[in-house]
Amino acid sequence: MTMGIGARGPRAGAAICAALAAVERVASGEIGGFAVLAALAGGEEVVRLETQRMGLAGALANAYPETRRRFEAASVAALITSGPDRPVPLAQFLPGSSRALVTGHRLPNIAGADGRPMNQRLLERLDAGIEPAAALDELLRAEPESDAGFIVVTPARLVAGNTGRVRRRPDARLAQRASLLLDAEVAVLHNAIRPAECLAGLAAAVALEAMETAAEARPMLDLVAGTAIEAAAEDAVEIDAQRRIRRILSANPALPLAERWTGAAVYPGSLVLLDGKCIGRTIGEAWALVGGGRVRAVRDAGHGRISFELLP
Repeated sequence: MTMGIGARGPRAGAAICAALAAVERVASGEIGGFAVLAALAGGEEVVRLETQRMGLAGALANAYPETRRRFEAASVAALITSGPDRPVPLAQFLPGSSRALVTGHRLPNIAGADGRPMNQRLLERLDAGIEPAAALDELLRAEPESDAGFIVVTPARLVAGNTGRVRRRPDARLAQRASLLLDAEVAVLHNAIRPAECLAGLAAAVALEAMETAAEARPMLDLVAGTAIEAAAEDAVEIDAQRRIRRILSANPALPLAERWTGAAVYPGSLVLLDGKCIGRTIGEAWALVGGGRVRAVRDAGHGRISFELLP
């Protein structure tokens, strides 16, 4: 199997769909064929989407609308995907229970030394109450030459790792990221797709951003027409207690002097000043019509909101 993705956080199901879509758009190799997606939807139920062909598009097309909605809304989700037409049942590649999901890449369902599928054996240890990191470490130590890598996702934990054999592959990649803004994390494993150097990081970044956006985790600033624009030595915005921008300070000499210009009225990386104190920096940018030293119009409501990060 080519790729496994696991995530926990707000709308994790939708997040891993976004991650896979990004990979399918740019990757070449064993991708865009079979796919199994699973999510913990509350209670005892594991919601599943499956396809033998067409990757993400095929899995979504095969699902009932309500099943897709519940999957995308789930806070614990995982997938595994590769080329087309794999042995059935496809659920063997991504077992799950009310406690955990186990995905991976290469052959996570391969029999271990005890003759049992390794991913199922791992799930049984999790269901027995073994902590995810300990359960995965135990398995990887016991089966160093098995051709498999695993991602374990529970409501509280996410761990990932490869056997020694897979770690030696020149095309194997692992990325694991945690949000700095909320309780969310993602892991990605892959092999046999190109460009190998960047795809795991791409998928992880897309999934994290999707979860952060779903949770509205980043604080926002509001920009409205009429806001003054003044020349300054450094880009900054002055805001009030309601996080409305009261004045734009720009080191771009053309901006305050423009008679009619459309572009980034607030530039990414601008200081955010509240009562004269710097509390953060802008991340997004606000596109607006400016002229005569003021914002004349904000292009639309969405572009009048700017994300920023607070200083620690």
